[in-house]
Amino acid sequence: MSRHRKALLAASLAACSAASWAHDSWLRAADAQPGSGLVALDLGNSARYPRSDGPTPAPRIAQSGCVDEQGTRTALLPRGEQSVWLELRARLGAARAAGCWVELKPKDIALTPELVQAYLDDIRAPQAVRAAWAEQQRGGLPWREVYRKFIRIELPALRGADAVDLAALRRPRGFPLELVPVGSQPLRAGAPGEFLALADGRPVAGLPVEFVSRRSPVGVWRQSDADGRIRIALPFGGEWFLRSTVLDVPATPQDAWHSRFANLTVMVR
Repeated sequence: MSRHRKALLAASLAACSAASWAHDSWLRAADAQPGSGLVALDLGNSARYPRSDGPTPAPRIAQSGCVDEQGTRTALLPRGEQSVWLELRARLGAARAAGCWVELKPKDIALTPELVQAYLDDIRAPQAVRAAWAEQQRGGLPWREVYRKFIRIELPALRGADAVDLAALRRPRGFPLELVPVGSQPLRAGAPGEFLALADGRPVAGLPVEFVSRRSPVGVWRQSDADGRIRIALPFGGEWFLRSTVLDVPATPQDAWHSRFANLTVMVR
């Protein structure tokens, strides 16, 4: 085996093992579409995209919706739990493109120290987070966390592959954390693309974001600049998944951690 192939294999194994806890959620277009102006989306979640470990219960959804290229909003509603997905549908009529989103309600969890270490490594947590956790460990305190998830998808070609102005469906939703494509043009393989990391509409600097293709388990990491922007030329087309997590350091070691997950699915031509 060549040195290059060995390095790729090692990176792949590291990516899969490091993701042993941190569960992301994502939206993707269902393989079978209902037609008649309806669009079906699957909401999945697991330790590593694109596998899904099971459906998210519909009552976990705090809000959801879609917007088309004209800026017209429509409801995105749960239709039913499948084997590993929660199916949602939106009536988009003759829309040529759409952007959809789901916010999940806060959920409490507790983790063992071993899982916390894998979690922090997986999301590339900054030193301030690691130092705060080390202080909690010295005090014999457990890891308690309340997490929230903010999930987006871009559907750039619902009716054919003609170029569509995508600016309206890329507008920020004002979530506590979100990843948004910049500009009005479709993303193209090998061409420079730009994304924006936002919290409550404000740029987030220094945010680690992983770009994962449906074609490969090995992700590509980038970090947002001082203006919250991430510039990258994705190497090939198809479905790409963006993932990032922010852990807010507790005010005191006795308090629970609060985390925000931002996930985005895009199609690259």
